[in-house]
Amino acid sequence: AALFAGDPASVGTLTIGSGLTIGGNILVKVHKSLAQSNDLIAVTGGVANAGNGILNVENLGAALAPGDKFTLFSQPVSGGNTLTVVGNGVVWSNNLTVDGSISVESLTAVSHPALEGLSYAAGNLVFSTTNGYAYGLYNILTTTNLEQGPWTLEASGNFDANGDLSATNSVSPGASQQYYKLQLP
Repeated sequence: AALFAGDPASVGTLTIGSGLTIGGNILVKVHKSLAQSNDLIAVTGGVANAGNGILNVENLGAALAPGDKFTLFSQPVSGGNTLTVVGNGVVWSNNLTVDGSISVESLTAVSHPALEGLSYAAGNLVFSTTNGYAYGLYNILTTTNLEQGPWTLEASGNFDANGDLSATNSVSPGASQQYYKLQLP
């Protein structure tokens, strides 16, 4: 499962009235121009990371710069140093065990995934891409009407450690045409 605060289009606060043990992935949104510049997970008990999850950072606002700091947890996260912090175009400094924050260490080139392979078998379309960002999030959307939509979520997940993905998507029976697009949230 993935933990995130608020809705996908804005920053928010998730309040937990006891302790929190993280055993998976976390999605946070940042927008440095807002009064509340990032999602916040406010916990009254202790916060511990029990796995090797991924903390995906999505920037909703102006370009980030080295030194930008975001406090994501209301307190230090025990074992927070084992969370891999990723966000397209940014190298993050993980300060979760110190004060529950992350900060921009440096900027990198933004990744643009490239289609590498495409095949069709047994009612499934299988495609693979390269050049995503390591552990970054992706969504696969589909529609049968390119001009009018609607686009619906077919699949979502994370690129692998090399920024690659392989996805198998079912093709709607009887559809004369079906379109897919890869979205980087």
